[in-house]
Amino acid sequence: PVERLEVGEDDGVRVLRIWRDGAARSLKFDQAHRLVANVLGWDALPSPADDVEMTEGGFRVRGHGQCHRVGLCLGD
Repeated sequence: PVERLEVGEDDGVRVLRIWRDGAARSLKFDQAHRLVANVLGWDALPSPADDVEMTEGGFRVRGHGQCHRVGLCLGD
């Protein structure tokens, strides 16, 4: 099971760090978003997240929308 999640940076790129079995794995947000979307749907993970909080039932992730933070927003 996942022990901890945290938002961080690797070489200036925002990442989601996933702690399991005492070791961390860093995923760029596009990687993390695709993995979570396969299980929970595209809107389950804000892209990128600003904050991750552990709760009794799992994790709460806070962020701003489903954008890429590069100045492009697509709407209907």
